[in-house]
Amino acid sequence: MGSAIKSAAKGVLRVVKYFFIVVLILFFILAVVAAVEISNYHTQRDEEKANALKKQREQFQADMQKYFGLEESDYTIVEEHYRQASIYTYLVFSCGGEEEYYYSKSCTDYKTEWFCEEACDWLKKVFEKTEWFAGMETEVQKVETGWENAVKEENMLPLTCFEESADSFLSELLSDKKKQKYHFNQFYLTCEVQINASEIPDSPKELLQLKNTVPFLRTLTVHCYRVDPETQEKVFVKSYKVLFDQGEYGIYE
Repeated sequence: MGSAIKSAAKGVLRVVKYFFIVVLILFFILAVVAAVEISNYHTQRDEEKANALKKQREQFQADMQKYFGLEESDYTIVEEHYRQASIYTYLVFSCGGEEEYYYSKSCTDYKTEWFCEEACDWLKKVFEKTEWFAGMETEVQKVETGWENAVKEENMLPLTCFEESADSFLSELLSDKKKQKYHFNQFYLTCEVQINASEIPDSPKELLQLKNTVPFLRTLTVHCYRVDPETQEKVFVKSYKVLFDQGEYGIYE
């Protein structure tokens, strides 16, 4: 009976041994398959990155030629960035100096100064037709642009801006429904204004209505100076900051 038990025990051990061998073999096979899949994933990701950067580089070169007349020898690509989310795909370049510029999704902060200067004149005309500014000397001091959802928002402009004057672009943006749909949720302006007047309005609340006139105006800062009617001396009184996207304003004295 003892020998039968020993024989049965040996049989069980043999089965367990074979079972572990099979498990080890399966584990090895799975490990090899996983390693191959991971390798393929990294290879595919590297290829996607290389293709995306190549596509971006080609588009950048075409845009620089089309909108600015620049050849490849006129600029240097300093950095290229890519992540799987396209919002993070962008490059940094220099052109004619040490200053660096961004290019992302056919938007750039290169050569935006001219647009902001022309936008000052365009907004001044808008303010001259706005009742709140009536009877005041109004000076648009500073305009800045932005493009939401770009890795760098400040001073970014869609390249289509460079096909025409800022006046034409902004005016068409208000009248062209297709442009409105594409730009209004991304393109925006911020503006600083100085007013000189004998009497300063008590509140900028009425300025919130400008959102209906210029829907892409995000913030408006108004620096108020009281002018002495006899000496013409200007004295700072307070500043108003209107946040159109939040529908509120602040007063700073």
